[in-house]
Amino acid sequence: MPGLLDDPLLPPEVVAELTGLTRSRLAKLRMSGDGPRYVKLGKAIRYRRSAVEAWLSQLERRSTTDAAPASERTRLDAQEPA
Repeated sequence: MPGLLDDPLLPPEVVAELTGLTRSRLAKLRMSGDGPRYVKLGKAIRYRRSAVEAWLSQLERRSTTDAAPASERTRLDAQEPA
C-alpha cells in the first residue's frame, strides 16, 4: 500500500511548468486557498503530486456550459494573462 512518502513532493517551479501557471499565480492561489493543497517544510513550499492531480481534476469540464464553482470563477477572473 503506497504511503505519503511514496507521493513525490514537487517545488512550485515544477508545478508551474506542469500547469502553465506562473509561480506568482500559484502563490496567490495559496494565499486565497483556491490552489492545490501544499506542504510547508520550514520556508520551502512543496506540492504532493496527488494534490496537484486532484486539484486539476476538480477543474475539468465536459463543455463550456458546465457551471464552474464560484471560487473558480473568481480565480479565472483574476488569472494573469499568458
